[in-house]
Amino acid sequence: MSRWRAWNGSGNSYGVGNLHLTLAQAYLKKLLGNARIVRWLGQYRPEFLEQFELIADV
Repeated sequence: MSRWRAWNGSGNSYGVGNLHLTLAQAYLKKLLGNARIVRWLGQYRPEFLEQFELIADV
């Protein structure tokens, strides 16, 4: 039983991290689908826009 817990614990953090990335990507894709938001980010926070686009395209 202890081997199962050790294996499950190490894989669990990968799964949770992958889930968070997937959710963040989906949210950013939806956000970047809004022209007004993209225009605002491009005008006031271009560094954020660049990073958001990179994350959305992973």
